[in-house]
Amino acid sequence: MDAFSVKTTHAEKEALDLKVAAFFYANNISFNAANSKQYQEMVHALRPGYSDPSSDQIGGRLLEKMSETVDRELQSAVGGNSSLTLIMDGWSSVRNDPINATSIHTGTKCFLLDATDCGSEKKTAEFCAEKMIDLIEMCEEKFGKQVNEFTLIN
Repeated sequence: MDAFSVKTTHAEKEALDLKVAAFFYANNISFNAANSKQYQEMVHALRPGYSDPSSDQIGGRLLEKMSETVDRELQSAVGGNSSLTLIMDGWSSVRNDPINATSIHTGTKCFLLDATDCGSEKKTAEFCAEKMIDLIEMCEEKFGKQVNEFTLIN
């Protein structure tokens, strides 16, 4: 009977769950999509012995795990680098809310450092400068590195 079934070990399930979650994050897909019947049928057709993560797991436990993994990767990338660049960009959401996103560039790789829904705050030069100063200080505290330059993209 074993030849006709697909078993998923706990370790395999965890690895698959993280891959499913990464797909949601990388493509900016609503976590609620994991609750759709079509999505669940697709996953079960691809791997019958696997039960996919719920939207709560994707937005909770798995998001925390992925965040820790990215933080470790960022810490490692920054650790061996003497030059850091912060890049701030801003845009509006579909509801026309101002959004600021700041990335850190190590010279070879770029990481999202912060994304802020500015709410009622206007994205003025003063607002952006204060945010950049806060992030520069956070980089110096968290990574023990100085930010050598920053770029603001309009």
